[in-house]
Amino acid sequence: MKKTTKKQPNITSVPFLGKVELKDGKRKLKLNSPIHFQAQLEKFTLGRTITLWLDSKLPKRSVQQNRFYFLYLGMIADETGNEVEDLHTYFKGKYLSRGITEIFSHKVRRVRSTTDLNKSEFSEYLQRIELESGVAIPSTEEFNPSHYSGW
Repeated sequence: MKKTTKKQPNITSVPFLGKVELKDGKRKLKLNSPIHFQAQLEKFTLGRTITLWLDSKLPKRSVQQNRFYFLYLGMIADETGNEVEDLHTYFKGKYLSRGITEIFSHKVRRVRSTTDLNKSEFSEYLQRIELESGVAIPSTEEFNPSHYSGW
């Protein structure tokens, strides 16, 4: 009789950010969000060997994340009575501002585009919006982007 073993599923964490810093003459990893890192570790079985990849290339946010973002802005608009585009402009200005420059004697705010954010930065951006707006980020498991293709 053939012996069968129960296979454990492969688990992959979502990306998290950190910086390499010099401490006591040695390079150390300083995590941007130790809580997020701990949450990723909780996915793995104790004693199981895992592989940790370090990469300086940051994955860009996806089209699906953008649709999710505008779904979320629509929810905030429903709660607050503001327009989706006004909310988008406000949050970008508040959280993605790179300073102020002068053009033709007018002060203009320089703002990053949400399309320039990597996946981790985009998640942090959404969390900041959630804290300010008081509107909970919807569950990604229930999100079907085809329902919201108009945004």
